[in-house]
Amino acid sequence: MTSATVPSAAGPRGLRRWVFPWTAGFQRSWLSADLVAGIALGVVMIPQGMAYAELAGVPAVAGLYATMAAIIGYAILGSSRQLVVGPDSSTSTLVAAALLSIVGAGAAPEQILAGAAFMAVVAGVLLLLGGVVKAGVIANFLSKPVLVGYLNALALTIIIKQLPKILGYKVEAENLIAATIELVRKLPQTVPLSLAVGVGCLVIIFIFKRWIPKIPGALVAVVLATIISAVFNFQAMGLKVVGVVPSGLPSLSFPRIDLADLGLYLFPAFAIALMGFADTAVASELFADRNKYEVDADRD
Repeated sequence: MTSATVPSAAGPRGLRRWVFPWTAGFQRSWLSADLVAGIALGVVMIPQGMAYAELAGVPAVAGLYATMAAIIGYAILGSSRQLVVGPDSSTSTLVAAALLSIVGAGAAPEQILAGAAFMAVVAGVLLLLGGVVKAGVIANFLSKPVLVGYLNALALTIIIKQLPKILGYKVEAENLIAATIELVRKLPQTVPLSLAVGVGCLVIIFIFKRWIPKIPGALVAVVLATIISAVFNFQAMGLKVVGVVPSGLPSLSFPRIDLADLGLYLFPAFAIALMGFADTAVASELFADRNKYEVDADRD
């Protein structure tokens, strides 16, 4: 049962229509597996969120906060039982490209952070409006072949974009074909230590998925890589690390942006909102189809 079919009467069952709609039909036997999955996901999402923040051109800690807020928000209001939301390569790349054209390459870090925050606010407002006017119907036009093809294309894009980090060098090209050519051309610049860490993590993930599936391999890989890096001081050996992350929670404030520049943010914010909705719709529909339940695209 989903939010679309839960009765709207007063009481806990009616409340699920608006808050925690995915809990309808939840079984207590799932709780232990969900706790393990949540811990594993949290450990993996921490470095992933910070990495995507740097990809967007903002401090790594901003990705950590964005990841927490997105996951908690969707857990309360979202309709999918498996979907995980947060910073990703597609939206991070769009943010970086938009900020480059709006604030410029030589902008101060405060300007870049304020611009990214304002773009997120505008994109969020657009998504809220989309939910109010029932724009989720767009998801109905995404056929299963389109969904699968989109996911495969997205996976290919992420592989090409992330491989340079494993190899230890940067690829400047944005176009996928150009990025692939540059990736191959720069292969002689591969940093052996970076490659060893990346391949080692992939091997660990594969081994656990193949032979020890009950233990999340990604969690083991992240923990081991972090411990080994600290023990052997990989940073002193030339491997780039995140470094010190500010502790505590950030103070909330509205980004200081000249409202006259609102027009500059509208188009990239709309593109980010559309990309985020497409990612959500594609993944949630596939999960729902696989696990035999329904999702509400307008709510998502």
